Amino acid sequence: MLLFLTYFTIYQPFISSAKHQIITSGCEKEKVPVITTTSVSNITATTAISGGNITDEGSSTVITRGVCWGTGTTPTITDNKTTDGAGAGSFTSNIIDLFGGTTYYVRAYATNSSGTGYGMAMSFSTTGQPPSPPISTTQNATSIQINSAQLNGTVNAKYFSTIVTFEYGTSVSYGNTIAATQSPVTGNTNINVSANISDLTVATIYHYRVKAVNSLGTTYGSDLTFTTLGQVPTVTTLAATNITPVIAQLNGTVNANYLSTVVTFEYGTTIGYGSTITATQSPATGGTNTNVSANISGLTVATVYHYRIKGVNSLGTTNGSDLTFTTLGHVPSIITLPATSITPVSTQLNGSVNANSLSTVVTFEYGTTNGYGNTVTATQSPVTGSTYTNVSSPITGLTAGSTYHYRIVAVNALGTTNSSDLTFTTLGQVPTVTTLPATSTTPVAAQLNGTVNANNLSTVVTFEYGTTIGYGSTITATQSPVTGNANTSVSAPITGLTTGSTYHYRIVAVNSLGTIYGSDITFTAIYVIGGYVNGGIIFYIDGTGQHGLVCAPTDQSISAEWGCHGTDITGADGTSVGTGNQNTIDIVNGCSSAGIAAKICYDLVLNTYTDWYLPSKDELSLMRNNLKANGLGDFANNSYWSSSEVSFIVAWAHEFANGGSFYYDRGYTCYVRAVRAF
Repeated sequence: MLLFLTYFTIYQPFISSAKHQIITSGCEKEKVPVITTTSVSNITATTAISGGNITDEGSSTVITRGVCWGTGTTPTITDNKTTDGAGAGSFTSNIIDLFGGTTYYVRAYATNSSGTGYGMAMSFSTTGQPPSPPISTTQNATSIQINSAQLNGTVNAKYFSTIVTFEYGTSVSYGNTIAATQSPVTGNTNINVSANISDLTVATIYHYRVKAVNSLGTTYGSDLTFTTLGQVPTVTTLAATNITPVIAQLNGTVNANYLSTVVTFEYGTTIGYGSTITATQSPATGGTNTNVSANISGLTVATVYHYRIKGVNSLGTTNGSDLTFTTLGHVPSIITLPATSITPVSTQLNGSVNANSLSTVVTFEYGTTNGYGNTVTATQSPVTGSTYTNVSSPITGLTAGSTYHYRIVAVNALGTTNSSDLTFTTLGQVPTVTTLPATSTTPVAAQLNGTVNANNLSTVVTFEYGTTIGYGSTITATQSPVTGNANTSVSAPITGLTTGSTYHYRIVAVNSLGTIYGSDITFTAIYVIGGYVNGGIIFYIDGTGQHGLVCAPTDQSISAEWGCHGTDITGADGTSVGTGNQNTIDIVNGCSSAGIAAKICYDLVLNTYTDWYLPSKDELSLMRNNLKANGLGDFANNSYWSSSEVSFIVAWAHEFANGGSFYYDRGYTCYVRAVRAF
């Protein structure tokens, strides 16, 4: 036999928790979970934290749990809720999206296959302000054109979905409404809203405001206005440019003030104008200043013209102020400039011409008086433009050493201009000469010297010489003929002289304008200390006056050893005048070291001479005393080697700075100057 058990449950809710009395009749009833609600904490204007603790899952496992809340005293899972996992035990729930300043009720819930159990409801109040109608603010219109604009504002929906529109019209009654692009808005922050309106009237004042509507009420922003674009044009007449004798460019600026504007220029020789031309940039548009211009032609030379700009749009006409310009054109302006490239028979005439914008023929008049008598056309003729142009003309066939007058003549359609008179003098004078001391004197020869300025005329130069001021002999200077306009050094070598005789000489210069003689100078036919002969500079002359010693014009080394330190060189110990050559031969034969002082001199080939040698002690001393002490020979203030050996360790050297001879270690270095006998 079957036994049936019947279960039934009587639910009696209590404020503290959902407890159940179970009356069993025949069988056990399925049970929902038993749960308690956790106290609310961390309350802000929009969030709070609660949770629950499932003490009994009931007849089956809890499949979902959380809290539910609302402004009613017994919220259920059909209200706002969280989902915070499954199973028994405690949990925490984050409550969000609350309104500030509002009292809420929250209770925990748990659901199993039998149903949902709830914990005790708890109340809490959020911080902040309670919900209110939307806040709306009208802001300045933007993107204003002649027939359109963008209306702007901000709306705070205060959490409730809010419809946003703009009311607008030509009065505070508005009469037109348009929905904001962003409508509807939500949330609790200011949201920028806008709407684009069109089909407006040009240059008209419009009123507008933002309107916000939600379940808590309607709010309006303040009334603002804007004016659609469009005015009569704004124009300014500007200075004319590119002015020539017959054309000019008229200029101005136009602000079309957003309406298509036809732009013209009126012009003429009076303020009645009489002529009109359309600006190249017409019609003008937009709302900024636009540069406009028009090129006019067929004008009269050197004439004053009046002109003004004119702008016309759908709202009216604006005339600019009257300005004037004068077309170009005057008689030429000229300046005479100094002549250049002057020679004995030619020159270049110069000037500067301003054609004053008319083609101008330019000539030069010239002659030996201010009556002129000769005319030549400037190379640059005809001249045009309105700035000074340099002009010139070369002339030839002039007379040397003569003064000439000249002026510039310029002719254009309006007249002739003559410049002031200037003069120039052609080059050419008798030569300028100076007789200079003879050099390289020997018992039988000498070099005669002088300077000549040919003064721009080809000049033949000679020297007259002899044993009296009657001279008797003539020789042509090596540099003859001389030209140019600067002092030129000239010279002539003479030979066949009588030893010991005194000779007179002078320079003679001849050009087409005359002959000039230099002063008389004398010399004696002998060798002279410091003279340059026989390949070098004379520093010693023997008693006969026919022979002596010369040194090389420059040093052969600035750092050479005497050589073979520790080796006695047989025969190289001569110190007197005349022993240097044999010393050198002995050193070269006894010391094979390369680059030593004696070898440098022995190998020297200079001025075709090959018999150079290193001077002895006394020869070196004469060189220092007769040349260096008198500023001759280009010697250094340093020590020079002689060829005179003292011992196998030292040799004689000479200090040219103070003139003393001294022993010096042959392994050290000194300067070297070669000598030879003549």
